[in-house]
Amino acid sequence: MPTTQPTTHPAQEDDHEARFTSCSRIIPNLFLGNVVASYHIPTLQEHDISAVVSVIEDNNPRWELQEYRALIPAENHLIVPAGDTDTQDLLVHLQQICDFIDAQHEVGRRVLVHCIAGVSRSPTVVVAYLVRKWRKGLDKTLKYVKGKRKEVRPSPNFMEQLRVWEEVAYEMWEDSDAKTAKDPYQAYLERRKERLRKRLCVS
Repeated sequence: MPTTQPTTHPAQEDDHEARFTSCSRIIPNLFLGNVVASYHIPTLQEHDISAVVSVIEDNNPRWELQEYRALIPAENHLIVPAGDTDTQDLLVHLQQICDFIDAQHEVGRRVLVHCIAGVSRSPTVVVAYLVRKWRKGLDKTLKYVKGKRKEVRPSPNFMEQLRVWEEVAYEMWEDSDAKTAKDPYQAYLERRKERLRKRLCVS
């Protein structure tokens, strides 16, 4: 006799995904989480999240589903292609991300920032945003975010970039055309270039 596959109902699927959803409130209108939180509609609805920043290498097909876009329209979803590597430059994206979050907050939207696990990339972005917003310094801001989400652990590469971000006062460029990097950012780019060179030599 032919076997029948068990039917998965939407409610069962939501229950399964809910077990893997991780979403932490950092401030009332800013949340930090993992990739499951980015597409788990009950979680987004529970926290009244209507804008998302995805710091991730690959787009998730669930983001293009009609029911998802009804909650998070494309214009409220900033996708930043970035991996969790020792050569990934997040600094080049930070001003755009921070401006996007500010714009969402100005019209009353709550924002979720996520990567895959909500441990390194997305916490780096959230810390960078709050450092710029609060001007309280990196160490105090990082301690605060860790107090809200115990999993937070930016990689050495991203910690290096956060210190550069603070040193350049949240502006990477000397000119409005973004052609001349400020000295601390240029120094980081040179160190990154050397890491890339060593990697190529090894391979």
